[in-house]
Amino acid sequence: MDGKQSVYQSEEKKLTIIQQRTAVLPVRVHAVRPPITLPSLQPNASLAFPSRPIRTIYSADVTQVDATLLSRFAGLTTSSEVASAGSSAAQEAAEATSNDQWVPIRGAGMAPLLHAACDEQKLPFVAWVMPCAEGDNVPDAVAMATQLLKALRLAPKPSSAADPVSTHPSMAPMLPLAFPPSWSQLFGRGPDVAAIFRLELAKALEQVTAQRTKLLSKSASQPLAPLVPLDRPSGCDSFSDLLLCGCGEELRPADERTHSQFDCSLRLIRCIRPGCSQLFPAWTRELHEQRDCRFVRHSKQLLRDREDGDTPVECELCHETRFVIRKRHLARHQLYMCVKRPVACRFAPWGCDQQVPLDEQQAHEANDCVVAERRRKIAADALLVNEEVVCEWCQQTVKKRKLLDHQEDHCPERERPCPNSINGCKEWVPVGKVGEHLRSECSVTQERDALAARAREKNAVVTCPECGLAVRLRYLPRHYRDECVSRVVACKNAAHGCRARLRWRDRHLHEDFMTLTRDRSMLQFQTGGDAFISVNCPSLQASQATSGGGQDLSPPWSAEYFLWMVDADEEILSLLKSSVVLMETVAVATHENTQWQAKADACKQKLKELKQKRKHKASGKSQAAAISGEELSASAKELAEDFNAAEQGLLATRKTLALAKGWVQLNVTEAKRIFDLEVREEGDKQAVRVAISDQTAQILQEKPRLVQLLAGPELTPLSDLEAWAQHVASGSQSNDGKEEQQRKAAEQSKLLKKRSEWQTLLTALDPEDPDSQRLQRRYERELEKADAKLALVSENKPTQLLERCGRHIIASSARNVISLVAGAKGEIAFYRPSGAKAARDVNFQTRLERNRWSHVVFSAGAKELSLFVNGELKTIRRGVFDLPMGHIGTKEKTESFQGFVQEIRYWKECRSRQQIQQYASSILSVAKCKNLVGYWTFEEGMGDLVDDMALKRPRSACFNTQWVLYDSPAVRKRFGIPPTPSLRDQTSCIINQRLKLLAQRARDRDLDVVPCRQLCEQLVAFRQLERHHRIECVNRVVVCREFGCGQLYRFAEETQHLRTTCEPHKYRDELVRRYTEKQELTDCILNCGQQIQKRFLTHHCHHDCVNRLIVCPWADCQETVVAHALEMHLARECQSQTRETQRQLVANARRRQAAKDSAAAGEADEKAMEQDRED
Repeated sequence: MDGKQSVYQSEEKKLTIIQQRTAVLPVRVHAVRPPITLPSLQPNASLAFPSRPIRTIYSADVTQVDATLLSRFAGLTTSSEVASAGSSAAQEAAEATSNDQWVPIRGAGMAPLLHAACDEQKLPFVAWVMPCAEGDNVPDAVAMATQLLKALRLAPKPSSAADPVSTHPSMAPMLPLAFPPSWSQLFGRGPDVAAIFRLELAKALEQVTAQRTKLLSKSASQPLAPLVPLDRPSGCDSFSDLLLCGCGEELRPADERTHSQFDCSLRLIRCIRPGCSQLFPAWTRELHEQRDCRFVRHSKQLLRDREDGDTPVECELCHETRFVIRKRHLARHQLYMCVKRPVACRFAPWGCDQQVPLDEQQAHEANDCVVAERRRKIAADALLVNEEVVCEWCQQTVKKRKLLDHQEDHCPERERPCPNSINGCKEWVPVGKVGEHLRSECSVTQERDALAARAREKNAVVTCPECGLAVRLRYLPRHYRDECVSRVVACKNAAHGCRARLRWRDRHLHEDFMTLTRDRSMLQFQTGGDAFISVNCPSLQASQATSGGGQDLSPPWSAEYFLWMVDADEEILSLLKSSVVLMETVAVATHENTQWQAKADACKQKLKELKQKRKHKASGKSQAAAISGEELSASAKELAEDFNAAEQGLLATRKTLALAKGWVQLNVTEAKRIFDLEVREEGDKQAVRVAISDQTAQILQEKPRLVQLLAGPELTPLSDLEAWAQHVASGSQSNDGKEEQQRKAAEQSKLLKKRSEWQTLLTALDPEDPDSQRLQRRYERELEKADAKLALVSENKPTQLLERCGRHIIASSARNVISLVAGAKGEIAFYRPSGAKAARDVNFQTRLERNRWSHVVFSAGAKELSLFVNGELKTIRRGVFDLPMGHIGTKEKTESFQGFVQEIRYWKECRSRQQIQQYASSILSVAKCKNLVGYWTFEEGMGDLVDDMALKRPRSACFNTQWVLYDSPAVRKRFGIPPTPSLRDQTSCIINQRLKLLAQRARDRDLDVVPCRQLCEQLVAFRQLERHHRIECVNRVVVCREFGCGQLYRFAEETQHLRTTCEPHKYRDELVRRYTEKQELTDCILNCGQQIQKRFLTHHCHHDCVNRLIVCPWADCQETVVAHALEMHLARECQSQTRETQRQLVANARRRQAAKDSAAAGEADEKAMEQDRED
């Protein structure tokens, strides 16, 4: 807007009002309208405006219409006052306000742009907000302008005398309003809207005048007619009777349906263009035709294509310029009319494949076309073909042009292939000598005769050597392959891994599933280390003893063990149980040692007294107390015997005490090692601690003597493994240095070797030798000396503990031992005799895993021993090693293997890694395995004897063992499929054996109860576990069923999800809450005393409440009154001139009627009086 030029071409000062439409939600129209419009409709209302160009527009949003917004109109001054005051605070406030305040205001429209223009030109600017309707804005504009001018208190111009309406005394002064000329084009209405209002008022005055004339013209003879009320002007409806459409247009309730169907700019209409049936709001018709309508887009594209097709172009082939070529005709020109278009040669059907321009076609045929050149050459050669020549084969005269036909069809010396050429004869023969060739020279004929002879031979009948059936010789291979009942075939499960090949007639014995009836068994070496199997063979032992080799197997040899070691918690409990029992032995031995020590001390004291008596007797001092010499001798002899018994008791108890303490230390240390290395989970460790405490408490209840002998502090560590191990370790610590310990270890090893030598000599004594007793006494003295020296070196540690060979001994003899758990780390070790030149113990630095089947193989060569575990090479040790053949396990208490044994194989050969892996899970054929010297499969299932399936050793006795069968779900679940197949089922299909185990496991699923994997603390059958996870588990993950949510959550958290995170559910609950809230009864906010539903509160306050504010029905009054006081207002306070005029007219009419009535009554009285006088 330019400050020097007005909106309209006029020199008068005027107020320019720009209407900016702001849509209001239809549901909120009643809540918005009264706070904004009612104050401006009151006659005494006055509004003040800001002192500076307003930088904030007051929005009609319902969230901003409150008491705070209405209070902003109070206390504001005009811009002239601010200019005159010139306060610095106001200037700072004006500078602090910026256009940024327009950003969050919805519906601001052009107001920020106009404000910026006015601010630039230093023009005053006011933003006024008022709800308006969509469409025809003329009434709204007039209302807004009228209210604004009233608020500004602008006086209208004096009306011209020529205007009869304006000069009427009852007509309110009208304001001169000018409207843009464009409104008549937009809304079809003239700009002088004020005249329309004046005409409506004039019409009302004419109605009043007509009514007055009618009343005055009534005669007395006419009956009294009821008064007709005046027509209420259409423009005088109450503001509250109008509805505000969503498009912003106010309308009467009767026009709402017609407006929503035909006039509303928000109604949905369908595009009328052919091929486009899209629905869109009416106000977006132009936008739809410009952007979305397919018909319009297609039409515009066709127009663009047409305009583009009329563009003149130049042919890139001929570059023709004599006539114009349109772009749309270019392709047709190049295809049919262009002289430079490529065409095919005329001789293309005869082989010329070149394409040349049309104007160069003749030059091509004359110079370049090979077909045309060939045609010319043929024409030249045609002159020479009719000459006569002599055939070189038959010497006949023929024309040159027929020579080839003669040599091909008629010459008797022409050569043709043999008739048997398709069968392989490659000879060419003259036509006249074909028969002779077939009879004597043709190779095919000769071969055919030989085949016929062989065919006669093959058709001879022979007998099958396997089944004895008569078969033609030619069909014998097929008979062997497909028909013979003795043919060798593969098992039907060969595709699944069965390698068996058997005769057809025996196939059912191999493939029959019902032959697998018995369950597999294994041998359990019970916990405690006392179980073993004696595998000694007396005959073999005697033969080897005579040869000097002993009972062990010298290299090369191999030993295979299929083992399952006992669980860690069971072994820990077993070790601690034996330790607690040994603690009782320690306590008892300690008590007995104290008693023997006291007895020995008493004997010493008595011996001193006897010596004193002997001295007194010799001196002769006290004759009264003297005793005889015989009595002294008898007493001394008795004391000596008692003292020797005490000394022997002390030695025995000390030996027992040292041995028991040593075993307790070993057992507790081993239990602590297993607990630290093999119990990894914290929950499992806690379970082991609880089990140890319970076991110890039970043992102490069973052994009250142990509780009596041990003090309280000594009983406390028995229930705590860590405390007990720490106590044992602190008592066994040595103060010697490292060098001293190494010296003692070397001396101890030397003494052990020497003791082993004396022990071997003592064992080898012959009872029939006369010197055997003397040698026996000598060897025993030497052994006592060695034991005494060992006691000094090893700090009185028993020799039995010094010669200990580890735990879990799987094979043992008098000379060699194989231990699966040895050393501080529990690794596999091999123990040899102490007197050997090599080291006594050989550690393989490999530890076996628990809770699984382990295939342990020792393969010994001439100078080395290899260890394989589960088919993998672990360690190789140099040396000569003999396989201990005395026992499987050991006779030593607590040292034997503890666990389960499935199969053991001993070989007299050093087996390679490939052999071990190949035959690990196979059934051995005893007849084929010549080097197999021991084969125990433990399939007996009962009894105390086991058989060597290699038939090299007699039955072996089992001690402290137990049979375990795969006949219960618990066993099958724990051990799974056996590591080796059953020898008893060697004729059965191995796949059927596996299927049997799988079927057993499938049946076990019905009884197998497992905890839920989703931690719902329920025990569910394994077969039903997946269904439980999907359907029943409270911790299963589900998808929210609310439409539009789709979040994942656990079923147990469904309530929390719906309450906190599910937006659709929260929205629906909010809608329900709002609906319920709207259904609640509440008191009228206008204090009319009625209780109504909240959803009807607005309607009640605007239409039904007796305390609502309404406008006086008389147009020239327009006062706002309370509804219940309307009658009183009409009776006392209404300032309407029209009502007063009507009331006066009625009163005058009644007075005239009364005067007429009184005059008529007077006339009647006069007539009556005259009549009376006449009578």
